[in-house]
Amino acid sequence: MRDVKTIVDLSELLKADKNLELTKKQIINWLEDYLPYTKNILNEINENGFTNYPSIIDEFFKYLREFNVVQVEKHRLIKDRIRAVLELLTRFYEGNYSAYIENYESILVIKSSAFRNMLYMSSKAQSLNKIDREQIRKQDIIMFHLTIYKDTIEGVLNKLLSPIIFVLECETLNTSIELIESRYFSEKYFNRRNRNYKNIESDFSILFENTNTALRNAEAHFDYSIDEKSETVTYKSGNRNSPTIVQSSFDELKHEINVLSQVSRQIGIAYEMFWYEHADEFDDIFPAANYDQEYIALRQVLLKSHFILQGFDYSQGSLALYFDYNEELETTSDLIPLLRQCINYLSLCENYEEEVNTIELVVNKSISIQMELQLIRELKVDITKESFESFVNTVLGNIKKYI
Repeated sequence: MRDVKTIVDLSELLKADKNLELTKKQIINWLEDYLPYTKNILNEINENGFTNYPSIIDEFFKYLREFNVVQVEKHRLIKDRIRAVLELLTRFYEGNYSAYIENYESILVIKSSAFRNMLYMSSKAQSLNKIDREQIRKQDIIMFHLTIYKDTIEGVLNKLLSPIIFVLECETLNTSIELIESRYFSEKYFNRRNRNYKNIESDFSILFENTNTALRNAEAHFDYSIDEKSETVTYKSGNRNSPTIVQSSFDELKHEINVLSQVSRQIGIAYEMFWYEHADEFDDIFPAANYDQEYIALRQVLLKSHFILQGFDYSQGSLALYFDYNEELETTSDLIPLLRQCINYLSLCENYEEEVNTIELVVNKSISIQMELQLIRELKVDITKESFESFVNTVLGNIKKYI
């Protein structure tokens, strides 16, 4: 489920921008659009490039992608939404610092869960795109999209709204974020009469896009149906005792998915920009990063050495990482930049969902470097110039041709 096509083709990026200087300038221009909420990260990128926050490259290309998947007339709205979320979080962070820090870890867990669900959804969608459409019924395709629609709302957007509603309610209602997270999507998103809840529709309307909540629940209805020939979903809406029969076309369903996916991605970009801006301040309470974040960061750290991390697989306690090196491998010393990342490999393995005892670096599908994790753990305890040189000699002495 993790095999998701990444937004950035790193091999092509290095061909076009060998030293990443053009990318650096583009990212600086992007961040300058969101001043004053990006002042710290701008200083960081200007001074150190991508050394400390390499994964911001992916975030930048996610941002650019938003402008390619929506109509031109919505481009201004994308910027306004991201700025509005940044402004809301920054205002709360500066005015209610103790409350933010007290709830920060809960916020981060909710956000990370939403991002993980977004990754899974991308994987599902890409799997569908690879299927021969002649071999699958239209009814199954529509069913698949109904599931994606529900997961977009419940697994992604619903969670991403929780921190925003928490901030909106904190000053007046002092509601715990755990209680807000337990609410239904409709309670966060829509304006309900006789409720004291803050909601997106009336209190933060820049994120509001009217959505078909009956369609969202269609597959939960016992008596909904799908017509393959007309490509429609028929279901009941309204009061149970006097329901209304409603029909939605497949095109309408896909439109709903796109609209709410865009809202979700734009909130996610704003959250990440806010984290980059305050990353140094959050180090002491930042929980262990998940595998996907570690993988993306490692992938981009190695860009500077022209090693492209293309993928991975796992088998019987061994995690193999596959690299392309786009220059000629002349001596084993060319591999030392890979070995300098050994502590990062250790962190990656500790965040994998299965037990990892060995990590294997496969370069250009021709050579294999195998490292026992225990060897890296020992190095981490006593990492000096001498111990690293000993580690390098031990590992390079075990290089073998990859078969």
